[in-house]
Amino acid sequence: MNWKCWLAAGIALTAPLAPAEVRLPALFSDHMVLQRERPCPVWGWADPGETVTVTVKMSKPDQADATVSTVADEAGQWRVTLPAMAAGGPLTLTVEGGNRLELSDVLVGEVWLCSGQSNMEWRTVASVDGNAEVAAADHPQIRLFKVPYKMSGTPFDDVESAWEVCSPETVGPFSAVGYFFGRDLQKELQVPVGLISSHWGGTGIDPWTSPEGFAMVDGNADILDLIAAKTPGSPRQRELLTRTLAEQAAWLEKNRKALADGMMPEPPPAYPEELKPFQQEGHPWQPTVLYNAMIRPLAPFALRGVLWYQGEANIRPDNAYYRGRMASLIGGWRKVFENADLPIYFVQLAPYNYGGSPYNLPDMWETQQEFADAEPRAHMVVINDVGNVNDIHPTDKQTVGFRLFKQAMQYEYGQKDAGYDFPRYDSHRIDGDRVIVSFRGAKSLRTADGKAPDWFEIAGKNGLFYPAEAVIDGTDIVLSAPEVNAPVMVRFAWSMLAEPNLRDEEGLPCGAFRAGSLPERGELDDLVPEAKQFELVYKLNPLDSVMMDGNRAIRYELDRHAALAGRQLKRVGYFVQLVDEAGTMRYLWVSLKPFTDDLAKIGVPTAASGAFFQTFVEDLQVASNVPGVPAGAIARGNIEFWPANYGMPNAAKVPGASNESYDFGDESSGSAPGYGSMQLHDYQAGKTLFAYNNWGAGIGCDIGIGSRPEGHPDWTFSGSGKTLKLASILVLAELEPAE
Repeated sequence: MNWKCWLAAGIALTAPLAPAEVRLPALFSDHMVLQRERPCPVWGWADPGETVTVTVKMSKPDQADATVSTVADEAGQWRVTLPAMAAGGPLTLTVEGGNRLELSDVLVGEVWLCSGQSNMEWRTVASVDGNAEVAAADHPQIRLFKVPYKMSGTPFDDVESAWEVCSPETVGPFSAVGYFFGRDLQKELQVPVGLISSHWGGTGIDPWTSPEGFAMVDGNADILDLIAAKTPGSPRQRELLTRTLAEQAAWLEKNRKALADGMMPEPPPAYPEELKPFQQEGHPWQPTVLYNAMIRPLAPFALRGVLWYQGEANIRPDNAYYRGRMASLIGGWRKVFENADLPIYFVQLAPYNYGGSPYNLPDMWETQQEFADAEPRAHMVVINDVGNVNDIHPTDKQTVGFRLFKQAMQYEYGQKDAGYDFPRYDSHRIDGDRVIVSFRGAKSLRTADGKAPDWFEIAGKNGLFYPAEAVIDGTDIVLSAPEVNAPVMVRFAWSMLAEPNLRDEEGLPCGAFRAGSLPERGELDDLVPEAKQFELVYKLNPLDSVMMDGNRAIRYELDRHAALAGRQLKRVGYFVQLVDEAGTMRYLWVSLKPFTDDLAKIGVPTAASGAFFQTFVEDLQVASNVPGVPAGAIARGNIEFWPANYGMPNAAKVPGASNESYDFGDESSGSAPGYGSMQLHDYQAGKTLFAYNNWGAGIGCDIGIGSRPEGHPDWTFSGSGKTLKLASILVLAELEPAE
C-alpha cells in the first residue's frame, strides 16, 4: 500500500485551490520560536509558479542574514529550508511573493511539542499554588502555541492559533506540565524556549497516531484497512465504493422493475460502515482523527523533542499492546517531522483508584517501562510519589515538569551529571528462602520515611504473594516472608494504589516491576501426583481473562492444543485452584474419559472453540481439599459446556436437577456468545464439582469448587471472582505417545 501517495492526495483536498497571495501556516507568526542549530523548514501557499523568497534578518551585526527562494508548485504549495541558526533574537522573518509578510519578535531557541490527554492538558492555574505560579510567569523568552481542539478524518494543512509571549495573562490555561518543563529549561539553558501544546482530555493513543506509524508495527492490519477504506482516493476506498455503487445500481434496477410490475420493492442494501467517514464531532476515539487535525498541520516544523503524558484511557487487563502503540506514535511523528531521532520524554502514569482489578494499572506501568527500555530515544519519568489515589489529576505538575526537564538535560543536552536515571529493577537471585533484588540507575537506596521499604511481595510456586520484609543492602534489597519457604517470584508496587517509599540517593522513586515465574503446572504435581502423566494443554487466570474476536475467543496464558493435536486422547483433566482474601487455598482435580477427541474443545467453551456439550461423562477421578466435594471415583457425572446464555429449566431431564434454580441441569439459549457455562457436576450426588461462568467479566466472573453454599448451586450470578486473590484453571490431557 502506497501510503505517501494517497495521503498526499487527502492533504491536497484541504489545501487552497488558488491562493490570491502568499500565505503562511498559523505556526509561523509574530513571537514564534525557531529551533536552534538545526535546519528549519518554512512552508506555505502562493499562486502556482509564483517565486517566494524567505529572509531572516539577524539581530546582531556579526550574523549574516539568511535568504532562500523557491517556486510554488502546481497546487500552490511551496517550501524552503532555513540554515541552522544559533540561539538568539528577536529576529524578523519576511516572506515575499506577490505580497509581503513580515513576522516580528522571532526568537531562535528550543522547541518542544507537548501532547497527550488530560494530565498534559491540565492548566497551569489549576496546579499546586496555581494562582501564584501564574502571577510569577513573566518569561518573555518563553513562547506558547496552543493547538485548538479539532478532529478530522483527513489531514488538515493548518490550525487556527498564534504564538504568544509567556506572561501572567497567557500562561493560566496553558499545559502545566509543558510550562513547568519549559520554565526550568529556559532558566537552565538561558536560551528562548517555544512550547507547542496539542492535547485532548480522555483520549486514547490511537487518535494521535498516523497511518504511517500504524504501518511501522506488526498487528495493525485491521486499523490500516479501516483507515484506507475511509481515505478518499485510496485503492481500498475505490474498491469498496465501486462494489457498493454496483450493488446499489443493481438494487435500483431491480426495484424499477418491481415498480413497473406492481410488485413490492426490496429495501436498499446497507451502506458499508467502513466507508462512512471518521467522526467529525463528539469525543475523539477513532484512529488518526487527532493526528490529522492537531499534529499533521504542525509538520515538518523543526522540534527538539516531544513530551507525552497519556495512557489512562488505554488501561486494560493486558496492556502489552500499548508498547506497540507507543512505537507507532513516535515512529509516525518522526517520519512526518522528518527527524528520525526525534526523542520522546513521557510520564509513567500516577497511582489512582480506577476500580476493578488493582493489577491493570501496574501492567500498564510495566508496559511503559518496557517501551522506555527498548526505545533508545525514549525516556520515562516515574511519579508514584506525587500522585493522588483519589484524583486521576494530581495537581503537583511542578515535579512532573521538573523531572522531564532533568531527564532532557541528561539525555538531550549532555548534562551527564544530572542524576536523573530513575532506580529500576536490574536482576534478582534466590538464596534459600530469600530473594535478593538488584537495582540499576542508583548509587544507593533509602526510603522517604526512614522505615523499611514497603510494597515488596514474594510468592512461592502456589502463586500466592505475601508482603515481604525488606532490608536495604547498598543497591540491593533483601526480601523474605515467613509464609514463603521457597520463593520463585517477586513484585514491587504491584497495585494501582501503590505509593512506595523506596528512593535512590537523589530522592527519586522506583517504578513497579515483577520478576520470576511460576512453574507452568503450579502446585498440581505436588498436590495430585497422579496428574504427572497428563500433559498441560491450556492455562488460564480467570480473574484476568481477556476476550477477543468479538467475545468469541479467550486469551489463554498458555495454549498448546495445536502442538498436541493428532495424538489419541485417553483422558481429560481439570485442575482448579482458588485462594480467597484470607489466604485460604482450595483446589479440585478431576479426570474423566474424553467427551470429545478434539483438544480445541476441552478448554473454555467459547464460540470460537466450537465446544457445545450438555452430556453425561464417565469414570471420574476426583481429588480436592474442599469440604463436601465427593472425592475418589465417580462412575458418572455430567458437563454443561457452552458459550451462550442459559436458563433454569431442566430441558435435558438430568436426574435430580431443578427447574427453579441454576444447578446441574440448565438449558442453553443457543450457541451465540453470551454469559457462558463451563460446569462439571456429580449429578448423582446432586453436587457441582466446579463451575466457571461469565468468563468475559474477568475478576467479576462466577467461579467455584463444589456447590455454592447459598444462592444458585452452580455459582451463576455469584460474581465470586471478586472475593479471590488468586485463581487458576489448568486443562490437561493424557495422550498416547507421539509416533
